[in-house]
Amino acid sequence: MTTTTNDIAEILIDQGIYIFPGVMATPTQIKEMIEVQEKMLGVDDGSYEFGRHGKIGSVDNWQGTAIHEVFGDDMINELANVFMEKEMGGTPGFNDIHITHDYRSDQGLARNGYLHFDRLGTFKFFMYLTDCDKDSGAFSYVPNSYQKGKELRQAEWKRTRDFGQIANRLEVDYPSLGFTSDDAVPIEGPAGTMFAFHSDVFHMGGSVKEGNERRVIRYQLDVSR
Repeated sequence: MTTTTNDIAEILIDQGIYIFPGVMATPTQIKEMIEVQEKMLGVDDGSYEFGRHGKIGSVDNWQGTAIHEVFGDDMINELANVFMEKEMGGTPGFNDIHITHDYRSDQGLARNGYLHFDRLGTFKFFMYLTDCDKDSGAFSYVPNSYQKGKELRQAEWKRTRDFGQIANRLEVDYPSLGFTSDDAVPIEGPAGTMFAFHSDVFHMGGSVKEGNERRVIRYQLDVSR
């Protein structure tokens, strides 16, 4: 039976994450996106502790390229519209493309290895541009954590009214809940693996062991605020 965009949106509304089957980019598209990474990121200037990272503007800036072919796809746009309208109270107001090349890490990539939810709730499409496993920084998440993450973030926003002050690290800020990095399940897969998730899901980056690398591209969307 074919999985429709509405089916995926319902899974996202329930779980906050959906892993697309197979790969979502061709080898040619992946090669082109890596070439864009190399051109846009340039030399390692030490500003990003795990390697190189940058934002390269809206997906609309990349028309005629592999980036737009993948993330400007009709299915991606329809899914973002359906999910965000139902779950976030509006259709996409803005978006950014983030590119990252990680190759040094003795702790997890995100929030210094802490399991967390993001302080600002956004919707993301996340793609590996290299094969990724637990030794190369695979993204990890806690199943069935989305609703709890949403509850905690919204409560913190009401308490602080300051995104920068939101307590969002599970093991540090909410030890009584009992969540640890051991609860997180890695998403391992070949280059072209893609998943969509809301950042209220408890998640973290894995460690990139010496001699390995992780290249990712992320399409991040939010409603107008």
